[in-house]
Amino acid sequence: MQPNKPISSVALVLGMSMLLSGCASFIEEKPSIVIPPTYSEQVAIPKATPTELKPLEWRIMKKAEMQKFLSENSGKDFVVYSLDDHNMKVLIGNMQELRRYIQEQQEVINYLVGIISLRREVKPEPKQ
Repeated sequence: MQPNKPISSVALVLGMSMLLSGCASFIEEKPSIVIPPTYSEQVAIPKATPTELKPLEWRIMKKAEMQKFLSENSGKDFVVYSLDDHNMKVLIGNMQELRRYIQEQQEVINYLVGIISLRREVKPEPKQ
């Protein structure tokens, strides 16, 4: 009986590997039901409200101009924001980046509005 043991263990290993590999060969079928796109006349595209920015006065002052400004406005309440050259460049870069992002988003919005408008023009064929 000793010679049969290696054959039976090999057969057992082969049988188990065939069983496991057979489980992986099942292909999941894709659903055959296709839902056609619906066309709705009730899609309301909201229009973005334009921004209403109020004018703001920015002053770029160096040390001498700052001393003059402080002496002229000694009785007034004010807040002073200051940036060094590096941070001013960073602020300008950030503003340009925001402008670029807003313009890209506007292009995406215009594209999507165009697609919705085209879908409204194309009426689905009636089912017979």
